[in-house]
Parts: sequence; structure tokens; C-alpha cells
Amino acid sequence: MVVEVKSKADSIDKLRKKIQDFINLGSQVGILINPKIRTVEVSCNGETVILKDGDILKLPDLLPAWEVTIPEI
Repeated sequence: MVVEVKSKADSIDKLRKKIQDFINLGSQVGILINPKIRTVEVSCNGETVILKDGDILKLPDLLPAWEVTIPEI
């Protein structure tokens, strides 16, 4: 699993590419947190899901009993 948090100076496209590079090297899940717009992008199995306030992040294949709401991140 790879997790990136976007800062003001980061390019969102470069972070997405970096996460994809890690997935190509074998990471199962890539998570991109964008605190400014309060979203979390989760990339897994060739798909990307964008979670927003009110959504819950769950990773059942990696952390079966773990979950966190997006505002908690």
C-alpha cells in the first residue's frame, strides 16, 4: 500500500503517476489524500474511486476490520 498526501506545492497529476508507478511495481492499493478539497482517491485493481465527506474508507483485502470516515483523515 502506498499513501500520498497532496501539499500546496505538489502536482496532483505527478502524485497520481507516482502512485500508479508503485502499483505497477506491486503495491496492491494506492491512496491519494487531497486535504484542500477533502477527497481521497483509492486506486486498486485498475480502478480509482474518489471518496468524499460522508464516505468511509475500507480496505478489506489488506486491513479486514479497519475503516475510517473521510472527515477523520
